[in-house]
Amino acid sequence: LFFYPNKVMKDWMSPINSNALVIPPASFVLLAFCVYGRFSGADTLAKVLFWIGAPATLLFSIVLAARWITDAHSEEHINAGWLLVPSANFVCSFVAPIMDDRYLEAAYLWFSFGVAIGVPVYVITLHKSIVFNDPDDRLRLLKWSFVAMTSVASVGNTFLTGQFSSASKVLYFISLSLGLMLGCLYLTGHYSQLKFDPTSTWSVAF
Repeated sequence: LFFYPNKVMKDWMSPINSNALVIPPASFVLLAFCVYGRFSGADTLAKVLFWIGAPATLLFSIVLAARWITDAHSEEHINAGWLLVPSANFVCSFVAPIMDDRYLEAAYLWFSFGVAIGVPVYVITLHKSIVFNDPDDRLRLLKWSFVAMTSVASVGNTFLTGQFSSASKVLYFISLSLGLMLGCLYLTGHYSQLKFDPTSTWSVAF
């Protein structure tokens, strides 16, 4: 981000690559989750990492969502990578209560925004994936974002409600069934001509 500002700005202006820019701040939140309770002073470090990453994730998400509405899009701009935005917010929603019980109310902010933007984007991108075959092979791996979003939404709902509720179970089995479906795409040859792309590979790794 800091060493290649021109490249970052170019990606920020891209309707496809810009969605992956929520990953760096969300990675701080995941790091906070991994660090928490691991050693002496880890809890304080984890909270610092969380409050660095979580607000930035929400800010980037709001700006990106506003740009979706502002900018004109063609069919080729719509891809499953858009789901990275709600997915990153769901990550923040389940990590927040782990950091401190007092963060529970704040966690609902990230979860609510994830639901508000994730549901319509999920429908739009899934419709595009079913009706139109992705002409760009570099974007095909991003279909695994369907699994990612529903998985972290299930985890987020579980931590917010304090139980593995019916809603959490539905989201969990949606992600499981979609994972099996996407796995079958290897058999149908859908991934047979994949092209390496740093943005999509980075996104899938997240």
